[in-house]
Amino acid sequence: MGVESHERLTEGAEAKLLEEAVQTSYRKAGEETSLTDQVSKQTVKNKLHKLAFPQQKEIGRKKKEVEYLYIDADEDHVSLQFKEKQGRFP
Repeated sequence: MGVESHERLTEGAEAKLLEEAVQTSYRKAGEETSLTDQVSKQTVKNKLHKLAFPQQKEIGRKKKEVEYLYIDADEDHVSLQFKEKQGRFP
């Protein structure tokens, strides 16, 4: 039948379970999957959380390099930046 040892669901039932869990709740997905018995919502959650998706890599995106970087700062923020260290301000 294609069921391995210690396996309770076939691949088709697991696929239906995950498909239903996307559309409805874990409980309803467990009820809809099996004709004779229901799968617990904890089992649905565990199956869903065990899924591993491959990480997408950024394709050929090169960062821009600049010769000069200009920074415009407000004098209040610059002078107050190290106030504890300087000890000038109350």
